[in-house]
Amino acid sequence: MISQNQIVRLIEAEEFRQLIQRVLSNGRCRSPMVLHVLSQPEAAATAAIGLALQRLGELTYRPTELANELARRLIGMQKIDGLFGPDASSSREAMLVATSTALRGLMTWRSQIEACGGEIDEPISHAIDQGLSALADVYSDAPDVNEDAVAWAVVLWQLGDVAEFRRLVPVKDLLSMLDEAAADLVEDELCRYAHAVAA
Repeated sequence: MISQNQIVRLIEAEEFRQLIQRVLSNGRCRSPMVLHVLSQPEAAATAAIGLALQRLGELTYRPTELANELARRLIGMQKIDGLFGPDASSSREAMLVATSTALRGLMTWRSQIEACGGEIDEPISHAIDQGLSALADVYSDAPDVNEDAVAWAVVLWQLGDVAEFRRLVPVKDLLSMLDEAAADLVEDELCRYAHAVAA
């Protein structure tokens, strides 16, 4: 189990790979593929904070100041085009995994605020809307999504059950693509998670 204090310590020390690994071990996908792709230097900070926000939603009953700080930090990592984390020269894979984990973290934070009757501020909703639209644009512009099959599997695992994402991106097509991907992905736990969430 990873506690709030441990999350704080790992973020302060910028031990992003360790934070990712610790959060994944708490009832999430433990695939080495996931750890590898989320731990890329271009994506690790954003992915770690996004996963930490998701974990905090499980650890706490009410919104916390720590979660608020992490949400604000994530919003600050969003680029003008709506994607999170990496700069424009980064790989599409890094952009996809950083953006999907960040969005899920922000959605978790927003849901927790809503559940407690709190008021959602505009920057959170705007960041989520802009990020989802950016993912849809990446999908539309990608000449061959098979090139980034692992990253799209992470996107489906993180966002495949989100109604707005499903309206913007053809989830069934992405799932079909996964079924035709390389055998190492098709047989991996990540593919099962993606199918379970996005079914």
